[in-house]
Amino acid sequence: MPVDYSNQDITNTDLSGVDVSGGNFTNTNATGVNFTNANITNAVFKNTLIVGATINTLTFSDLQKGHLLLRAANHGIAAINNLTSLTLAEFRVIQPAITLDSITTIQSVTVKIPNSQSEGYLAPVSPLLHQIVCIFAATNQNITVTLASTGATVRTIRSNGTIVQDVDNGNATITYLKVGTVPYRLTAGNGDGVIAMIPLDLNVYQVNESGIGDILSLNTFVGATGAQGNTGPQGAAGNTGPTGPIAPTGPQGEPGPTGTAGAAGNTGPTGPIAPTGPTGASGTSTSAANTFTYYLSSTTTSSNPGQGNFRLNNFASQSAATELYISNQDGTTAHNNIYAYFSQLSLYGNAANGGHAILKIQDVEDSSNYAIYRVTGVTTNDASANGWVTLTIVNVVTVITPLSNAHACLISFSLIGPIGSTGPIGSTGPIGATGATPTFSSTLQDGLLSTTNLNGYTANAYVTNTQTWDFDNYDYVVLFEYRQTSNLGNVHLRYSWFDDFTTNKYCYWWMEQIEGVGSTSEDNQPLIIFLNGISSATGTMDVNHYIKITFTRPKFSTNTILGHIEHSSNAIDNSGNPNRTYKTMASTAYSSTNVTTGSLSTRLSFYVNVDNAAVANQGYGKIMRKPRAESGGEFQTTGATGPTGTAGVTGPIGATGPTSGSSYINWENDLLRTDNSVTNSISPTLTTSLDVNNFVYEVIIEFYLTASPAYIGLGFNEVYSDVVYVERSISHTYGAYYDNGSNTSQLGLGFNTALFFIPGSGECKFIFLLSPHRTFRNAGQGSSVQNLGVLAQGEFTYMERVIDNTSSPTKMSTYSFAKYALGTPLIDVTQSTAALSNINYISLWCSSNITAIKNYRIRTRKYANISRD
Repeated sequence: MPVDYSNQDITNTDLSGVDVSGGNFTNTNATGVNFTNANITNAVFKNTLIVGATINTLTFSDLQKGHLLLRAANHGIAAINNLTSLTLAEFRVIQPAITLDSITTIQSVTVKIPNSQSEGYLAPVSPLLHQIVCIFAATNQNITVTLASTGATVRTIRSNGTIVQDVDNGNATITYLKVGTVPYRLTAGNGDGVIAMIPLDLNVYQVNESGIGDILSLNTFVGATGAQGNTGPQGAAGNTGPTGPIAPTGPQGEPGPTGTAGAAGNTGPTGPIAPTGPTGASGTSTSAANTFTYYLSSTTTSSNPGQGNFRLNNFASQSAATELYISNQDGTTAHNNIYAYFSQLSLYGNAANGGHAILKIQDVEDSSNYAIYRVTGVTTNDASANGWVTLTIVNVVTVITPLSNAHACLISFSLIGPIGSTGPIGSTGPIGATGATPTFSSTLQDGLLSTTNLNGYTANAYVTNTQTWDFDNYDYVVLFEYRQTSNLGNVHLRYSWFDDFTTNKYCYWWMEQIEGVGSTSEDNQPLIIFLNGISSATGTMDVNHYIKITFTRPKFSTNTILGHIEHSSNAIDNSGNPNRTYKTMASTAYSSTNVTTGSLSTRLSFYVNVDNAAVANQGYGKIMRKPRAESGGEFQTTGATGPTGTAGVTGPIGATGPTSGSSYINWENDLLRTDNSVTNSISPTLTTSLDVNNFVYEVIIEFYLTASPAYIGLGFNEVYSDVVYVERSISHTYGAYYDNGSNTSQLGLGFNTALFFIPGSGECKFIFLLSPHRTFRNAGQGSSVQNLGVLAQGEFTYMERVIDNTSSPTKMSTYSFAKYALGTPLIDVTQSTAALSNINYISLWCSSNITAIKNYRIRTRKYANISRD
């Protein structure tokens, strides 16, 4: 029993050697099918798609070719596009809608396949009265009918699947068309890819051996003169006169009346049709020269798409594609090499202003389905015949129906002309309105505290603040001054900025100096200072306190606020002179679910942990905010904008003056990694290298450690995987860390590349100045390049983990540090006049090759100009 694959998708099926004789492949997708040595006798291939199929061993009958040509995508296949004629029986099988009565005088059928060899969509016709012209064409594809003998254009037509349309007249329905002297009736047949031109024989019906065609071929519409009518009858004889002498012959009588006119002769035949006027000149067409056949591949990688294929870097959303990868050889049977065309595209237009060309990708089977792009770049990947090109594209018109894999497409280019010369500069427009005043730091609260709120645990001293907090964009600074007139003993001065007394949400560490005697401690309370029995050495108790707190939110946290506290105080004797001084440096942390924005508090309050104890009898408070450190904002005020004066004449541009050190407010480098990857070291290349010969730089490095590396290293143009002891690098650190209730001081000095002892995982931050430095250890050695290096001086802060609502930080450290590095790779010590190399990267690494650095941010900016400062 014959196989039946009708209306099925059998893509890439292997039918090699299979007997499919008499089989039904109607409307089948046979893309890529292997038909090698298959028996296809009497098989029906009506409207079958065989693009990419292996058919080199097959021989199709004319009827099978006609059925396959109903699918426009098959027109480029050499095994079937060589069809030139059909028998009437074969034509009737392909187009059963054409009735026998309409083709009784037809003797043959000639076949036209426009653009099958990339010759353009032309159909040359030799008008013959007994020959049908069968044009295979896609729906809505414009076909230009020409006179074969002269090449003159007759009419541009197309089929919409139901009727034939006159493209030259707004796609009006066209039923008849005259080519030369032969009139044709036009029909879309079955509406499946054929336009039939059926000649009309106007002499089929004749009278006295003459037909309509003969009559229309005469030269005039006026008939010949009819025959002369018969002579009329003789008139009656006159009366006989009396007999007289023979008289001379009398005059001849009057002629009788003219007889009745004869009947009119038959009308002569119609004169011949006037000759057709000369054909107008053809318009310019670029379809043949700039249009190429290719097959779309669903692969999206940037690589050679293969002979006759092209790819988009976004197949799923074709209109969103930004790159097209196309073979140097087109998809026709000849596989023409058109690389020379691609290589010239960049000579047209301008990539930044409209692109080099307009690219249209059209469905071969449906000319109304297409996408349009601008070509903004052309890259040759391989200029050989088997090579490929990348086109950078920007979508202009979205495709209606996405094109499928291995689908035949027409790729057309409309080249963009070069940009004209720049026009003259227009006149200067009017001065615009004054812009808004830039946002600087501002004071939120400023004033004396009410004396009624300075005493006692329950009646706190506070600064009212009703504004919304915004830690995404601002840091906050609080100044508080008060006068202590009684000795409270060893008590704490507390604060409650967030109206939250939950002690495990706070962590406080301080280092205190009282007349040269130092102490450190840490606690989980909302503290500012530990008074530690502050009193006057002589005279009455009178101590002035100055407290400054800077609050900020760390870059990689949304639920933690950190505070840096500076406290100074001095006791006054009876004469009003200072007789005792105190200094405290401290840090504090607070955590809540989210402290990014919102009204976190309505006041900043201070109190002691002794109920009803007198805090002070005078107080002053101020709250300010400034843009976050990365914005470079500083506290400043701006006066009101004055009226705009009349514009003066523009003077000549003066020479560039020196740059003020205070102008270095923008970060030149801002390198960020937040992908949560964990590495042993980081050494990202700086966007702008550091010119340490001429400038001092401010550097901020923030990072997170997932484990304790014991030591952390800092380097410039070098990176290690462990502690390395070298004479050209010396570092010094001093500070203390708190570890689960235990306070430990740290001091380190050595010839090594490492800096700090890190007790565990947590948030880390460097802030330091980086400057060139030359040692003057011995006389005469100051100019030696061996003594020229860089010096980093600053602070390092470490906190083991971000605190949350139910637990507190377990470790916190603060260090002061200095690191001096010289020699290679910072300078070529073999050259007596060498200068420091620019620093291209700043590195951090963990000792013992520990993998612990997770996320980081590195920022640098110029701090001072050495040649001036």
